Amino acid sequence: MFVKVKLFDLIISIILISCIIYLVYTYFYKGYTPWAIVGSYSMEPILELGDLIFIQSIPENIHPNDLVNKIVVYRKEFSNTLIVHRVIDLKLIKENGEKTWLLITKGDANLYVDINPPTINEVIGLVNVVIPKVGILGLLFKNLVYNPGIGFIILFLIVLYIICLYVISSLSRK
Repeated sequence: MFVKVKLFDLIISIILISCIIYLVYTYFYKGYTPWAIVGSYSMEPILELGDLIFIQSIPENIHPNDLVNKIVVYRKEFSNTLIVHRVIDLKLIKENGEKTWLLITKGDANLYVDINPPTINEVIGLVNVVIPKVGILGLLFKNLVYNPGIGFIILFLIVLYIICLYVISSLSRK
């Protein structure tokens, strides 16, 4: 026997499940979401503006040499932006009296290496899966609002509004 599902009920379910998955992933993934939307042209043609990327954490036993030619996602201390670039070389440096690896990174479409490359400790993960152009609406939304905090509030209010419409329509049917 087939179950008849209304489109509105399906959309509400997808939104709620997505929010739960988002919260669980964020909690278990170092406070970062395991995905990001490519927001620049620096990695073209491999990654294009609006591509949705899934980030895989770096295995603990990996040697830094294994990161060369891999696409990494990192965040510098002074920045709130994720950077997605390819590791092209390594350099062993001393930082605060301890040896650490500096990853020389560069966007595939950029002419020069990154001015302020990350240390291995600043790397969040590796690009694992790419879904082309799926994040274009997210970029549009982010650019319209420009502030991710306000964007999250607006998204929350939209979801709340949809839930309220669903509850009201359910009550009116009774």
